[in-house]
Amino acid sequence: MPATTNQSGGLAPAGARPALRPPLWLEREAAETGGPLRRGGDAPGADSLAEISGQRPPELSGDLPLRTVRVNPLAAVVPNGYRPLTAYPPRSIVNSPDLDCRSNVDERLFGLDHSSIPRLIMAATPRPPLVFFLHLPRTAGTTLARVIERQYTSEAILPLYDSSTGEELGRVPPARLDSLRAVVGHFYFGAHRFLGRPSTYVTVLRDPVDRVISHYYFVRGYPTHYLHETARRMSLSEYVISCDLAEPNNDQTRLLCGEYQGSVPDRCTHEMLPVAKKNLREHCAVVGLTEDFDRSLIVMKRVLGWSTPFYVRQNVSPQRLRRNDLSDETLRVIRAYNQLDLELYRHAEALLQEQVSCQGDSFESEVRAFKRLNALVGRGRSLMSSAIGHLRGRA
Repeated sequence: MPATTNQSGGLAPAGARPALRPPLWLEREAAETGGPLRRGGDAPGADSLAEISGQRPPELSGDLPLRTVRVNPLAAVVPNGYRPLTAYPPRSIVNSPDLDCRSNVDERLFGLDHSSIPRLIMAATPRPPLVFFLHLPRTAGTTLARVIERQYTSEAILPLYDSSTGEELGRVPPARLDSLRAVVGHFYFGAHRFLGRPSTYVTVLRDPVDRVISHYYFVRGYPTHYLHETARRMSLSEYVISCDLAEPNNDQTRLLCGEYQGSVPDRCTHEMLPVAKKNLREHCAVVGLTEDFDRSLIVMKRVLGWSTPFYVRQNVSPQRLRRNDLSDETLRVIRAYNQLDLELYRHAEALLQEQVSCQGDSFESEVRAFKRLNALVGRGRSLMSSAIGHLRGRA
């Protein structure tokens, strides 16, 4: 029988199920623990964890050695000197001592559909990591914020839209912090520094050209915005040029890099781009895209263990020109002043595709079903709103 090469460099029989790369939040430490190699059935706790998902792990060949590595679920950020982990498919998982979790997960779990793995990890973790939603402006973030509100109780969500760094977290009473499951806001990356518990990030990026267009028309229609007068008296290209290195240009890179420590605040520089890329890859459980919103949501659902994330578009700018309505010169100006965001967006595209590719064969069918159901739910909500409005008008 012909053979193919598996992930470990060995040979696998033709027709065998290919090894799936686990999601980014299942990552292994660069250095091994130095313990002896173990075989497939030796890891304790795997069978009991598999039963949680209602699936039994497939049998593996007894000659496949396993190495024990420390893993931090959901790519969680842990304070006190924690070193980020590099994305690599672990052979056997022992939950990180930083999370004070003693359960072990066997390599056989990677034979399961990846949609079940987050539930297994959550079950093995005494307290789920706190989810920071870093809401980048004009990226469909308000829509995602409404989705998050339906995933957790109101007491478990802390909005920080008036914060730039998240330092207010340091003043939240411990009892309140313990009850939190999610923090949402427009803050810079790095709010986890003010906490003493494991945490992770999710965010959504948007095509920089479309994001700047949306920003411009939003600011023109929002009189209390600090850039309103500037946008109102300028054309789009003039506005972009006048803003130079500041908002809205390269805003996604600026916020994802973290609070700027240079002498000129709010100025985005080339040095910020590699830092922003690193933060996306190493600290985000999911990196979504506005242009691929439904698939991004289903990845979040699977990774974070959410219920079906139905949504209706929120905070959409009315009466604005679209990209196709603008001159080539205006588009050239926007691109010229947003080179860093354009490169960061390409990086985010690759990260999302990387996560999608390890979701298994059922992922695309789930996305298609979700799109149909969400459209039906949206129409139902619209009809209900119309009916309620009609009844109120008759009252």
